[in-house]
Amino acid sequence: MLEYLNEDIPIVYEVTLKFKFIPPYCGGAAPNEEMEAERLKGLPWSSQVLYMNKNNTDSYESFVTDQYGYLRLALLKGKYCIKKPYKIVKSKVEEFKKEGWEFDEECLLQEMEKCDFSFEVTKDTTIMYEVRGRCHYNGPIPCVLNPGPPPP
Repeated sequence: MLEYLNEDIPIVYEVTLKFKFIPPYCGGAAPNEEMEAERLKGLPWSSQVLYMNKNNTDSYESFVTDQYGYLRLALLKGKYCIKKPYKIVKSKVEEFKKEGWEFDEECLLQEMEKCDFSFEVTKDTTIMYEVRGRCHYNGPIPCVLNPGPPPP
């Protein structure tokens, strides 16, 4: 009889997302092999605000990575999409425009629709992501029309 009581309770899975930040190489003398290997080890992408939705809904919930770049979540089975703040908080793009960045609006609209990270939950799992940094002269986000010149 007790077996039937649990049939309507959905299973919650433990999901750990680990984000590693790879700083960009932005010019100057080419790094030696040791320096490049150190750069590619990456750093924890800590204290980063991210927004996540489930199964393509319009409802996003915010999360913050811990000091080690982890998000530890209890999630139901489904497909999840994670976006960076500029894709959810529209004032972020306006801030970039006030700083003088110009954007290809069509490209930007397409970019805003894309997930930065996506995954499907079917069991307890750990997923690792690499986040590649952008050189300052390429702009803060994709679709910049007026990138600056690279350093010498």
